[in-house]
Amino acid sequence: IYTFYSQIARRTAAKIFIYNFPERTGYSVSPEVCLRLASEFPNIVGLKDTIPDTNHTSQVIRQVKSELPYFEVYAGYDNNFAHNVLAGGDGCIGGLSNICPEIFRDWMQAFNDNDVQQISRYQQKVDGLMDIYAVNDPFIPTFKKALQLRGIIQSDRCTPPFSSLATCQTESILRILSRA
Repeated sequence: IYTFYSQIARRTAAKIFIYNFPERTGYSVSPEVCLRLASEFPNIVGLKDTIPDTNHTSQVIRQVKSELPYFEVYAGYDNNFAHNVLAGGDGCIGGLSNICPEIFRDWMQAFNDNDVQQISRYQQKVDGLMDIYAVNDPFIPTFKKALQLRGIIQSDRCTPPFSSLATCQTESILRILSRA
């Protein structure tokens, strides 16, 4: 992982975010590797930590941000947003923010306003919306359908190997979105 990101960082001046998604890659980027990469390459500026264990993200925040305060740490799971911010992270880059961006905008505003009641309300709302990830695996057709149902995109058409959802799956999405 170190070699992979260091080779990219040497070849571009663009800002780079490390993407940690062990469920899909089979490897978790450790806080130590994040710190080493960010220390050696100023264009490595953050991490998207798509891992259900908030302890891992907290360790990255403590170990890397304490040395490099500019380093941005984002949760990859939507329902880890609050924990990320409370632990000193920078928020969330999650799938649900594409479908219900207003929830995440308002949730961040609740943090800025120190409105614990609203923070809790949005946490509960997002916890309920997380069921959308279980409608279909992989979740890409689910998200396309949800985006279409919300009027954000025109078509839910998927290219192979993905296929359209069944009517019962669309009904599940509608039930889940009604919680928004």
